[in-house]
Amino acid sequence: MSTCALFIQGGGEGAHAEDKLLANSLKRALGPSYDVRYPRMPDESNPSVEVWGQWNFDDLKLPRKIAEKLAPIPRIFFYHCRDDEIVPFAHLALHAAQIPQAITRAINHGGHQFGNDLAPIAMDIRGSHAG
Repeated sequence: MSTCALFIQGGGEGAHAEDKLLANSLKRALGPSYDVRYPRMPDESNPSVEVWGQWNFDDLKLPRKIAEKLAPIPRIFFYHCRDDEIVPFAHLALHAAQIPQAITRAINHGGHQFGNDLAPIAMDIRGSHAG
């Protein structure tokens, strides 16, 4: 039986194609015991609050009671590179505060796209899943 891993693309025109490098990297690094799913989000060049799952784009706030809604998911991981040139690093702490059951990890280098190499992250996920 494989473990499901959901990888959600970023927003903006061409994001699914650009993030496919990351999704494929995660799939390779996690190996066959993980089923990495990478759905195409609708209208990526103009993400809509309604279509993308009730996200509130005012300061990228998460929906109310998000922790309760996500409670059935056994493990949630947030990774953010300190040298991300697009999304402020402070967002990691903001998301962690809203979803306290999530495992958060700060990565020192890799920029916004983690250098298109999620092997270290996959190793962390596998290690957390085993323990």
